[in-house]
Amino acid sequence: MRRPALLAVLSLCSAGLTAIPLTASAGTLTTISSSALQVSVDSAFPRVASYTDVAGGSVLYGDEDTLSQVVLNGTTYTPTVTSTVASDHVDYTMTFGSYGDVAIDATLSVAGMVLGFEVTRIADTTANPANSLSIPGHNLVSIRSSQSGAALAWAKMNTATTGTGDTFSTLTSTTQTDASPVSSMYAIVNTSQLAASVTSNSYYDSPSGATATENGRVKKQTVDKGTYRRLGIWSGDWLRRASGASFSDTEPLPWAKVVVTGDRNADSTVDWQDGAIAYRDIMTSPQGWEKVATRPVMRIPFNFASQATHPFLQTLDETKKIALNTDGLGQFVLLKGYGSEGHDSAHPDYALVGQRQGGTAELNTLVDAAGNYNADIGVHIQDTEEYPVAKSFSESLANNVQTDLGWDWLDQSYHINYRKDGQQGTRLARLQAFKDAVPNLNFLYIDTWYGDGYTTQKFAREMNGAGLRHRHRVPGQVRRPGRVDALGERPQLRRQQLQGHQQPDRPVHPQPPARRLDRRPPAARRR
Repeated sequence: MRRPALLAVLSLCSAGLTAIPLTASAGTLTTISSSALQVSVDSAFPRVASYTDVAGGSVLYGDEDTLSQVVLNGTTYTPTVTSTVASDHVDYTMTFGSYGDVAIDATLSVAGMVLGFEVTRIADTTANPANSLSIPGHNLVSIRSSQSGAALAWAKMNTATTGTGDTFSTLTSTTQTDASPVSSMYAIVNTSQLAASVTSNSYYDSPSGATATENGRVKKQTVDKGTYRRLGIWSGDWLRRASGASFSDTEPLPWAKVVVTGDRNADSTVDWQDGAIAYRDIMTSPQGWEKVATRPVMRIPFNFASQATHPFLQTLDETKKIALNTDGLGQFVLLKGYGSEGHDSAHPDYALVGQRQGGTAELNTLVDAAGNYNADIGVHIQDTEEYPVAKSFSESLANNVQTDLGWDWLDQSYHINYRKDGQQGTRLARLQAFKDAVPNLNFLYIDTWYGDGYTTQKFAREMNGAGLRHRHRVPGQVRRPGRVDALGERPQLRRQQLQGHQQPDRPVHPQPPARRLDRRPPAARRR
């Protein structure tokens, strides 16, 4: 029987508080509990030792080894740790005396069948910034080869039309150990009695190799403990402040969650599928996810080269007709060529709505009325290339107007510096101007985006912060729960197209052939 794809399935009480000033080497265990789960944790360092299912008494493990180290900015430190213990959580303060007395507050807490690790404060300085953070060998949850049915299911990004990114393996006393942690997008461990999965907000400043395309989110490592093999999983590294960002321009505070479950799908067997179903309890759902299944009609009214063959009011009429003929079946309507003179004109002037298509007023008429016919209206934009005709065009925003050329089928375009566009606020200003002009727009479709890690997360936060769902053409770099609600592309072909051409922060199109005769600097050719 063929296994379903893993990526598809993944779709206080109160008590008195006790302050315990302990060193990180003490390894003093205490138990925090919910009505469903007991978790043994280290009060001297945010380490999980084990999980016990209250209902059945079954056990999963964490890390039996004492932990004491944290990596800041790639350097390993041993902080002084104090903690406060309560019935369902432990609060920790880690002070880095050898690094400017930087202090980090963190919490281990349990609620239901979920264990949470959360950094609640980072007190750093410009002289001693905490730009990235990781806890080596954190092993938030683990299994042992001595446990019946011990197994791992994990997934790496795979956007090809053939093959798979899924790996399924059992853990035995002879399983090959890992010399160093191995990263992936998703990981689920299970025994014959319990399963567990991990999620986190881990991402990297400039991911590459093993951490590229979301593959650094979870780490796993198999080690030899003498009488058994241990396989643990935990969060990947966290980014707090990106390269080039101001001190006040920080990323969200780090967190990770572990969900523990028994036979979730009632098939009398505990395996990775139960862990995958339970993962839904801890994943961050994409903005607008609930509408995807109710909008099976997807279509693209297209305007190109000043022809305006699908003006906005005509598209509204077509939307009404489809609703009438399908008894109101839900529609996703993607306007391709809504701006300027049509498709691929004047990028990235998002708010420059084409007059030939009907202008801003008629676009709002379409957007506002479409809801009456169970339809959502979105537009096709991009932020990879800028065109000299655009009002927002700036040579300083491009990577290099002499050598880093983009698509040139209408006019020569130039690749945008993703990091600069995000950090200086120009992209956010363009998005906000568009949202102000068309306040009820439902979603954006992002064409040709090849950012990864930080640059993608920042762009996604900007769109979601403006109340806009977003879908993407290229899936590899944006397959993160909580960000994108749908994807669309010929992924294998696109991967082939990207081979061999690398630019800072993202792969881009191979450089196009020199077809145009006019190679004057952009400022000399602006219309």
